[in-house]
Amino acid sequence: MSWAHVCNAIQRRPGWEIRSCRSGGGTLFAALENLVMSLLDSFRSKFTRPSNLMATVPAPVSVAVALPPVAPTRTPQNALPPAPAVVAAPPPPPSPKVRRILFVDDDPDVLNRFRDGLAKLENGWEITYAVSGAEAVSVAGQQPFDAIVSDMHMPGMNGVTLFNEIIRKHPKILRFIRMAQEDRGQLKNCIGASPQHLAIDIDAETLEASLERGFQLDTWMNDEAIKRLIPQLTRLPSMPTLYTQVTAELQSPSGAIENVAKLIAQDPVMTAKMLQVVNSAFFALHREISDPNDAVMFLGAERTKSLIMLAKIFSQFDNSKCAGFAPEKLWGHSMNVGELARRIARSQGLDAKVCEMAFTAGLLHDVGKLLLAANLPGSFSQVITAGKQKQISPSEAERAAYGTTHAEIGACLLGVWGLPLGILEAIAWHHAPRHGTHRRFSLLTAVHAANVLLYETQKSPAETGAPPTGFDTEYLHSLGLADEVETWRGLVPGAE
Repeated sequence: MSWAHVCNAIQRRPGWEIRSCRSGGGTLFAALENLVMSLLDSFRSKFTRPSNLMATVPAPVSVAVALPPVAPTRTPQNALPPAPAVVAAPPPPPSPKVRRILFVDDDPDVLNRFRDGLAKLENGWEITYAVSGAEAVSVAGQQPFDAIVSDMHMPGMNGVTLFNEIIRKHPKILRFIRMAQEDRGQLKNCIGASPQHLAIDIDAETLEASLERGFQLDTWMNDEAIKRLIPQLTRLPSMPTLYTQVTAELQSPSGAIENVAKLIAQDPVMTAKMLQVVNSAFFALHREISDPNDAVMFLGAERTKSLIMLAKIFSQFDNSKCAGFAPEKLWGHSMNVGELARRIARSQGLDAKVCEMAFTAGLLHDVGKLLLAANLPGSFSQVITAGKQKQISPSEAERAAYGTTHAEIGACLLGVWGLPLGILEAIAWHHAPRHGTHRRFSLLTAVHAANVLLYETQKSPAETGAPPTGFDTEYLHSLGLADEVETWRGLVPGAE
């Protein structure tokens, strides 16, 4: 797709306030795609690089006496509570701010198409254009910007040199660079964390989504509670190699699902997990599947990739010793939430791609618990005990102890891996969906509902022993979805 197509596609999106500065030359229009490398660098460098940082971080707060008594309540399974109620809601989000973005490129054709076509875009962003690195430095010295997007190759000052000039005076600015894959080696010359790199031929929708994801992740990771916890999370899982291999196979012109099954068959742990999933009570198959090829064919490509991701995260924490925490129960719960979220999304008429994303979001919604159990076993065990004693939800106990919950922590990790914003929001706010950005049924709705419904149907308490979580009825009523709950209940087979 040419830049002309990109600009023509974006010019139809309302809501941005566009401002232009020019001195002759060009513009940059960059679409943002992949946050993984730069956010991981930022994740490490911002909070763990200084040798004396760990000494300044307070130890986890004991929760033995920190939690107020809360009388246990239970919701009848055959009716949605009439009064609005929310479980473990985080503090109200701050009012949206106007984001200011500086685009830099030396191509005059791109600048003209971009300036002429972008009268308004969503979210009220203010966009300023600069036609050279020197002009961008000058403009950035006159007013603050939240993000800068630049081409790698420009005469006089390339993208890396420009960013090094900008970051000296504006260390908090988010940096995005458009470049070819073979140029990535040049990022080692950047001061501080590497900028977030972008593909050259990205469309307008990816631009908007990647900017939004970048801003949201920056907000999460600058939360004071998250910043206190991050230096203590020394055991962070890496993106599974098998996931990367399977993704590459599926993206290859000659890729085939049969080859995916062969890759999985080489990993005994992954093979066992895959067979466990397809033979679970949730799918209620009439015969047992024992061949990984049959398992992959049944699950399909997207669900297979998501299961690989979760299984590898679990495998890296098998040696975690956290009293009161049961990883296998969490595995079963995660798997069931993923499948039920997918079914709920289908019942709302969403397309197949979005339904598979609902599965991914549900499957990964509790990975933050693994991070806490693996990195803070003693502290997290206290949280589990406090939740049981006070008869409050796990999220309420976590927020009392840490100032945040497993949901937000998990979203930060998976954001570093580059998952779409819709999935990250479903993970971060599955206990408090009213904080989501969508005023309609979304991935967040599906995961929230699936999580609550599965806690309703269990015969024993959750892995923490706390009472089941409840519906955010105010959220459901605001979307006009309260009457859908009974339909969703009908989609729940016997949970494992």
